[in-house]
Amino acid sequence: MGIISLVRADGRLHATPVKAVYFVEEHQVRAAILVARRSVKAQIAGSGVARAAITEQDAAGWVSLEGPCRLSDDPSLLIRAREAYQQRFSQPSTWGDVVLTIDAAHIGTGG
Repeated sequence: MGIISLVRADGRLHATPVKAVYFVEEHQVRAAILVARRSVKAQIAGSGVARAAITEQDAAGWVSLEGPCRLSDDPSLLIRAREAYQQRFSQPSTWGDVVLTIDAAHIGTGG
């Protein structure tokens, strides 16, 4: 589990726990989070100018990924995110009707 942080249009921070999956595509790391279309996360990401950061920590260390985010209702991405979720968390997810993605502009790690 990680924490996603997004900045609202009025400058206030929105931070909430999420379960993310990650893809590497053409040398680009992308986080994908299943979200409900009506959630605050989706509304911020759907604004078209949003940036987000997601941080995860476990016993081995932490990783933080930051970059532009967007909202997608592409059925193939939704299926791919659900499959990756099931593989990573060993359980299916029926949560979310859209996918929030973050393209990594910066990745930090520590341990």
